[in-house]
Amino acid sequence: MFYPPKSTEVIYHPPKSSSFGHSATSRNPRKGWTQTKHFLETVTNYSLRDSVKLNIHCYPKWSDPILIEKCTMDAIEIFGPANKRTGELSNTWHVPLTRIDEAIEFAMQDIDRPIQEIGPTRLHFCFDLTWKQHQSLSNVTDPGLGSHIGITLGGRRLFIQPTLRFPFQEVNRDLLDYLAYVQCHLPFKFRENCFKLFHPTKDGKSGIGRKLGPGWLAI
Repeated sequence: MFYPPKSTEVIYHPPKSSSFGHSATSRNPRKGWTQTKHFLETVTNYSLRDSVKLNIHCYPKWSDPILIEKCTMDAIEIFGPANKRTGELSNTWHVPLTRIDEAIEFAMQDIDRPIQEIGPTRLHFCFDLTWKQHQSLSNVTDPGLGSHIGITLGGRRLFIQPTLRFPFQEVNRDLLDYLAYVQCHLPFKFRENCFKLFHPTKDGKSGIGRKLGPGWLAI
């Protein structure tokens, strides 16, 4: 859900050129997922959106149809028939929230499956979050409201698409201290050019962002 900014705030959102996200710092998706859970549990109040999707698609040029068929049969055995089927070897499951751990483990098994250029699995889910109370966030109600991180897991990779909102109206020591605290727990490294200072529009329905000058994060 989009929450228009009520006042000026700092927003972290990677650009389209990087698919709106970053790979996890660890190349091992199990370790990357452990780091992501640590971030969520330590720094945020979070909830899983009801939109967990598992995809198994066959790309003839980049994936083995025999492997895709086996993955599909394994998924049917665990999650039942696919909710959407495109052709013989492209399937999508809408996974209940109560079975998210099973879906994550299923996608993690790509580590043990033969390497494919794409896939064979793709699991996508998203967490909405606010920040837990911190000394830098004193007197702020629901700090970070509207923040979320999307997770794509599969093909031996964990990809993270963050939109993180920080209730600071300018670059100051409190902001820098808080970003340093968050960075200690993040499963990826902040990139300076992904931050913007966001101002609400006059009608209050949207916001206008501008990039911060180079070097500000190292002040």
